[in-house]
Amino acid sequence: MNNSPKKTHLFIIALMVVVVGCLMMPGCVLADTNSAVSYLQSQPLGSWSIMALSAAGYVPNTASIASALAGTSTSTAIGLEAPILAITAAGNDPRNFNGNNYLSDLESFYSTSTNDLGGGTAVNDDIFGLLALSSAGVTSTNPVFAGTRSFLIANQDSDGGWPYAVGAGSDSNDTAAALMALMATGSKVSDSVILNGLSYLKGIQNPDGGFTYDPAYGTSTDASSDSWVISAIYAAGESPTSTAWTEGTSTPISSLDSMQDPSGFFEYQPGYTAADSYDTTSYAVIASLGKYLPVGTISAPTSTPLAVVVTPANIPNATVGSPYSETITATDTSASDTFAWTIATNTLPADFTVSTSTSGISITGTPSVSGTYALAVAAVSNSVPTSSSTLAYALTVEPAPTAGSSSGPSGGAQTPSSVQVSYQIEGPSGEMCSGTGPATTAIDVLVDASSLCNLSYSVRQYSFGPYVYQIGSVSASGASGWLYTVDSVMPSVGANDYDVKANDKVVWYFGNGTGSSSTPSAPAPSLISPPADSSATEATIIPVAPTGITSSTPSTDTGKSLGASTTSPTMTLAGLEKELVSLEFKVNGCSFVFNKNLYQGIDDTDVQNLQTALDYSPMTEVSSMGSGSPGNETNYFGRATKDAVISFQDIFADDILSPSGMASGNGYVGPSTRTVLNNLCSGK
Repeated sequence: MNNSPKKTHLFIIALMVVVVGCLMMPGCVLADTNSAVSYLQSQPLGSWSIMALSAAGYVPNTASIASALAGTSTSTAIGLEAPILAITAAGNDPRNFNGNNYLSDLESFYSTSTNDLGGGTAVNDDIFGLLALSSAGVTSTNPVFAGTRSFLIANQDSDGGWPYAVGAGSDSNDTAAALMALMATGSKVSDSVILNGLSYLKGIQNPDGGFTYDPAYGTSTDASSDSWVISAIYAAGESPTSTAWTEGTSTPISSLDSMQDPSGFFEYQPGYTAADSYDTTSYAVIASLGKYLPVGTISAPTSTPLAVVVTPANIPNATVGSPYSETITATDTSASDTFAWTIATNTLPADFTVSTSTSGISITGTPSVSGTYALAVAAVSNSVPTSSSTLAYALTVEPAPTAGSSSGPSGGAQTPSSVQVSYQIEGPSGEMCSGTGPATTAIDVLVDASSLCNLSYSVRQYSFGPYVYQIGSVSASGASGWLYTVDSVMPSVGANDYDVKANDKVVWYFGNGTGSSSTPSAPAPSLISPPADSSATEATIIPVAPTGITSSTPSTDTGKSLGASTTSPTMTLAGLEKELVSLEFKVNGCSFVFNKNLYQGIDDTDVQNLQTALDYSPMTEVSSMGSGSPGNETNYFGRATKDAVISFQDIFADDILSPSGMASGNGYVGPSTRTVLNNLCSGK
């Protein structure tokens, strides 16, 4: 992270204030927070690191926070709660952040019949939901706030603690968080609900002064549990180094300090690496500074802020050698409003010029290098400066179309030339584009269609070559992808290797490999060499074959037919996807071992390994940007991870779902899913 001298100076002053404040608290012992903060600053921002850095006095700028939280899931309460706590920790309002009203989204999960915020049997979504509401200035006059608080008190276990879910048994982390939530919303330390919770924590303290998550599952101390309990102790106005919290000569503070690596990060347990310790270090920084949740609170606004919307939601792809121009604008409920624009992230190559004005941002240039680049922009209302929105874009520059290397389906070599062809692009809901134009190869029609019908398309690079992943807004997903035919016949080469002839008709359509597509006449695609009866209508996924993988059926197209080792001459799209994902695991050298079940809502280092494995392939990746994306994996199992697991389970349905009679994946990483993952990671 680039720290200017001014920012560094301000951080030192802020940290001095934190140190002085901490030293005034009984038993507040600072770990090496400087090196811990430096570690967090070197990592991509996430909800918990935003809270930790804010607690340390280094508040990330709004554009950076918006970019980090751009992938926030609004499909569950738990997926919204940590981002809301991060937004308020930095002094922003979740009612209008990055064009979203996250607080309203959270409140929509409340049930008036059960007083439950989030649904199901989970309790932790009520704990963190109450913390999130409190941080945003919501009070007991709000029925969601009042009902959630009542639900939390009613679900305290008889041992004084709180469980992750009803009936799950108390644990230290949820108990500590529940205590902070209740004390932040009106409970006094002398109240029995607080005293009983503190008594539960004291009762499970280890001889080394530290804490485990749940003694029922092992008693080894971990830094995350230490941090949660220390913060709860501070929230109660007690000292974690007092006699009451001392075991022999050990305290929770000494236990936590012993977990800090010399390089700055806090190990979850001895032996864990920096990559495993991102969230743990965030928890530890908050605790070491004598802080607790919520890290920051804001006052509820007296008036409704403007909802700023940045458009377009996505920018079209560019092509090497072709002029590019795109404008980004913003609107809000004030028709005459203008905006102050900033560029938070810009990795576009030098061929592009990005300029700002009160009317918007313009992107122009003629790219010379292909690739995918990031651009994040922020618009702040000039009439209501507290109203703003930030949007992160991914701009893909496609390679310039190249001439094919084979001549039609027969494979005879010749110098290709441009000819007139007709084409049709059919999406799931019907025709997206049709026309005639010049083409050399079957993929060239996408270039002409992108101009004629204003359709963008995306080609992703796999270890085995390029793949047409998206046309317009329709992306490959699960067992469905973009397929093509020429005169209703499947060529045995990829689209960029198939030379079209004059008057050919090229059809691109979206199919699922089982005979279902938006083109009624197209049957199930064959993705290896075609059978002897070439009159069958088939399609192939685009555009080239995995290097070194051959079909069991001889090919006349110089080994470039799509295929995988098999005893059958044909393979469905789902079968090829299984082969491709397997290949990605092998190419990336997966060596993880998954020994425990994983599911939505947990926070575990195995989740980071799971996300890393799923990110090997774009067909199963957790996210393309932000938290969970390749290189930015986290320990938290959220909605995006669940969706990625479902895609993985659907691709390996024969091994995971069929034996259990399941029709589709459920996102739960149980024994069957773990077996497939472990086999892939061991090279089986």
